[in-house]
Amino acid sequence: MTLLLPTLAVAFAAFCVWLTVRVVNRKERWAKRALAGLVLLAVASYPLSLGPLGWLLERRLIPDELNLPIAIFYSPLYDVRERFETLHAVLRWYEDLWLPPPWERTLPAGF
Repeated sequence: MTLLLPTLAVAFAAFCVWLTVRVVNRKERWAKRALAGLVLLAVASYPLSLGPLGWLLERRLIPDELNLPIAIFYSPLYDVRERFETLHAVLRWYEDLWLPPPWERTLPAGF
């Protein structure tokens, strides 16, 4: 596992560079669509990662020294969520899918 994650990261970076070259130099339509899909996946994974994060925090699988960096990383999403009630309800519903029932939780509401 120690070698696998850096290897996958380098391979993904190389793929992104290769795909960017295909888009810029050759202007291929499939490459543009693939790049748009990668960008959409990256943007969508930010709010969708709240569920697994809550699951990890609930089970105390994340060290306490990472709580501040996690809070800073997710603070823009929490700010936007507080401004829009519908978004707040949707994200809260999604987070609740990952968490145990409210009477079994150890985290405060709205972690």
